Amino acid sequence: MNRDLLGIVASFLTVCSLFPQVLKVYQTQRTRDLSLGRYSMIFAGTSLWAVYFWEDNWLAFVNEALCATLYSYLLYMKLTEKTREES
Repeated sequence: MNRDLLGIVASFLTVCSLFPQVLKVYQTQRTRDLSLGRYSMIFAGTSLWAVYFWEDNWLAFVNEALCATLYSYLLYMKLTEKTREES
């Protein structure tokens, strides 16, 4: 298998794996079961991967940037859940 194709498939699956969680949080507006530490570390890691791929691999950069965006949404929802419940 071509190494680039392998990377594309891996990137696609990584991004797709986030959609069920993002969709559930979007629909329910609840994040009680999400680990703040886990999502914070994954967000930081994907952001660093995006910086790493910035010049060398455009497709990998886009994948990591999209993942970081989805993780930032989950983190935002997690950090603002109490505020949303109070109003």
